[in-house]
Amino acid sequence: THNAMSSAEDQFASPNQTYGLTRQLRDGVRGLMLDAHPYRDDLWLCHGICQAGRRRLAEGLCDIGRYLDADPGAVVTLIVESYISAEQMETAFREADLVDDAHAQPAGAPWPTLGAMVRAGKRLVVLSDRGGGERPWLLDMWTWAQENPFAATMPSDLDCRAGRGRAGNPLFILNHFLTAPLASPELARMVNSNPGLADH
Repeated sequence: THNAMSSAEDQFASPNQTYGLTRQLRDGVRGLMLDAHPYRDDLWLCHGICQAGRRRLAEGLCDIGRYLDADPGAVVTLIVESYISAEQMETAFREADLVDDAHAQPAGAPWPTLGAMVRAGKRLVVLSDRGGGERPWLLDMWTWAQENPFAATMPSDLDCRAGRGRAGNPLFILNHFLTAPLASPELARMVNSNPGLADH
């Protein structure tokens, strides 16, 4: 889910999602895009402007940790647009007791299966566009992932042209959402159904 923390349930202005992180995970979401910002001497999940809605980063991570505890077969990926340092990120992950759950992927090694990650107790993949690679478990997003363009305003804008990241990167982030200029339930309904979603 894009801007997963920006939800109506958590009273964000112009939210991207209806429900908060826990409900999204319960509903089957396994990839959460989060934005991490410094604001007023703490670390927050915000969508650009923290005055328009925010949750403490560590509290949001605690929601994810509680879900992993409740569903021992789940593997969750976090894609973090980060405006904080790797050290600050680690502080929040340690507060949420999630560092030991995060998978450290060695460069050049094949990715484990989901089953292997579950058996190893490493059920959280953390990709970050800032500070990635500075901790074994904090993976550099653009070393591992590639994506299609993300600035679609109508269904015909959705395609699979190369966006950010190298074409040979093993993970693919499929951006499939509309913003014109903001997200809305009406825009979501235009693309979150088949055949459009399956075709994309």
